[in-house]
Parts: sequence; structure tokens; C-alpha cells
Amino acid sequence: MNQILEGKGEPDGPMGPPSPEFLPHLDKLRIIAYNAYNAIIDCIKTAMASITIRNLDEKTKSQLRIRAAHNNRSMEEEARNILRASLARKAPTPRNLAEAIRRRFEPLGGVELQLPPREPMREPPEPA
Repeated sequence: MNQILEGKGEPDGPMGPPSPEFLPHLDKLRIIAYNAYNAIIDCIKTAMASITIRNLDEKTKSQLRIRAAHNNRSMEEEARNILRASLARKAPTPRNLAEAIRRRFEPLGGVELQLPPREPMREPPEPA
């Protein structure tokens, strides 16, 4: 097949070599076959997934339609771009809750608490 597409050989199928009146169209057919072959391979390599978004409220749909129109895109393409941009952003690293609380209250000043002295541990109760 590749030899035919590259023009290195002629298709001698069950009906024999191509007829002379067919030869002028052979280059066009080679191009069409080559493009079709590549399209099939591309589809196999990059299969696109699809999703359906249910229960989308009218306000959100309207905003998407307006945004898509402003960007000269279809609503589908606009939704794809929004998803790509959103997922391309790096997710914030999870923070330590204690550190976040400390930073939040740091501007108010600290409080020094007097801790009572520890007492010795009491004896555990005896089992009954």
C-alpha cells in the first residue's frame, strides 16, 4: 500500500494494471487515498473523548453562549477552551491547617499563656 501511495508501484489488482484512460487520475486518487489513510491513522492515534453535561442551568448556558460569541467560537469549542485553561493551571499545594491559622492571626499579635506545672501521673485503676 505504501509503495502505491508513494508512487513507487502501480496497483496490479485482480483486474490487471490500470487502463491508460485511468492513468491521468491516478495521482489525484493517490493523494485522496493517502489523505484518507492518514485521517484514519490520526483518528486511531488521537481518539477524542466526549462528555455530556446534564442539568446545566439556563443562566450558565447563556453566559457560555455569550462568551463563545465574543470569542468567535462555538459553545462546544468555548467549553473545551475553558476546561483546558482550568486544568492547565497548577493545583495549589495543600497547606498545613495549623500554619494557615497562625498566619491568619499573626497580625493581631501573639498571646503568651502560662502553662500550669505538670503533676505526676496517677495510678491506673485496678480491674474489677
